[in-house]
Amino acid sequence: MIVHNPAAADVVLAHAPVAQVIEIPHLFSHPMLPAEWEVARLRQSMGFRPHTFLFGMFGYHRESKRVLPVLRTFAALRAAGLDIGLLIAGDFVSRDLAAAAEPFLRSPGVCRAGYAPEEEFWKLAAAVDACLALRYPAAGETSGIAVRLMGIGKPVLVTDSGENARLPETACVRVGTGEGEADSLAAQMTWLARFPDSAREIGRRAQSYIREEHSVDRAAGSYWEVLSAASCTMIVDSTKNGSEKH
Repeated sequence: MIVHNPAAADVVLAHAPVAQVIEIPHLFSHPMLPAEWEVARLRQSMGFRPHTFLFGMFGYHRESKRVLPVLRTFAALRAAGLDIGLLIAGDFVSRDLAAAAEPFLRSPGVCRAGYAPEEEFWKLAAAVDACLALRYPAAGETSGIAVRLMGIGKPVLVTDSGENARLPETACVRVGTGEGEADSLAAQMTWLARFPDSAREIGRRAQSYIREEHSVDRAAGSYWEVLSAASCTMIVDSTKNGSEKH
């Protein structure tokens, strides 16, 4: 069984203790990013000033992606005078969540974008200063959004969980769970917004890590090793008539 992170390996072994589990990092393929002037124009069209620290959430939104805690925290920080913005891009796949989030989505500083095709997605990704890729409760998933945003040099806030255990402490921003989630989220968002140079440094470290550990060459090589080993174990000695069983 091939998985992307230690938490997924634990899930597999809990159901099949004798399974052979191989961990291969989630693939990152570097995209063509928009020019700086395109990014600046996009941010302006969304109503954000050049120095406003813009957080982004991407993908299919459901309760486990912690949309409501993010919206509540964002509203409180903005009310306290922090110069921040929030872009929520992608579809809501939970009607209950969409209804609960609606009042927040109309708040100042929040920009709502629906599903974006690949080229538009990368424009939006390039426009944000940091990404929120939280997930709780989780079930062994690796966030493709987190990998993609880290790969282009963005600091990403992730849930402190086994799914993200391989990410270096210096290349991501961890957010606690449970009763401490709100305080942890507020503290990390405030720190990033107040110290944008530190945020950019985290992004640079994230980019270096993802481009090395999640590269096409490394992922392809790992899959090839697994498939080659599996092929060898499947070959059975030739039968008396010279045929082979596979």
